[in-house]
Amino acid sequence: GSAWVNEGILHESEARTNIATYSNDFGNLAYLKWLPSGVTVTPNSEVSPDGTTNATKFDMASNGYIRKITGHVPSVGQTYTFSVWIKAGTASEVKTAILFNGGGLGYTELTHTLTNEWQRFSITTTLTTGTPDQVRARFVATQAGTIFVYGAQVEEGATPSSYIPTNAGATVTRAAETLTVPAANLPYDSTNMSIQ
Repeated sequence: GSAWVNEGILHESEARTNIATYSNDFGNLAYLKWLPSGVTVTPNSEVSPDGTTNATKFDMASNGYIRKITGHVPSVGQTYTFSVWIKAGTASEVKTAILFNGGGLGYTELTHTLTNEWQRFSITTTLTTGTPDQVRARFVATQAGTIFVYGAQVEEGATPSSYIPTNAGATVTRAAETLTVPAANLPYDSTNMSIQ
């Protein structure tokens, strides 16, 4: 409707780090940035979930992909999640993938059905064995056409946390949040209190 609704607060008690540098600068094409193959990248092509025209258009050939090499070396047993907002252009689906070296160690992918509305998709996998070189994330075409993307995040953890923007080639960490409620603000029934 037209009225504001109080939905409470988002409280994230766990620190998280976005290791995907240039998280919304998909047109920054170089090693440790974004590396396209069969993808034409056009920045600032669509209004993003943050309300500004800073989403990027990918025009993907049927065998196209664009990858992010994070430079972050994982350890066996660690779990990572890749998340990103995606919206349909002329293509109605795309895959995202996460892996741990150039040979495809731990390669995991999901196919996402896209709509004309922004959706945040995520994919999670664990490095169970092998010799990794770094965490990598990919968009992989399932059909030729265009999609719009915004806000890539790769983080250690089994679930995606809220988006942490990165730029200038640096990772960014969001500290764990604490919530304090003064005792005076806690309700109690004084008639049921007794001294033991």
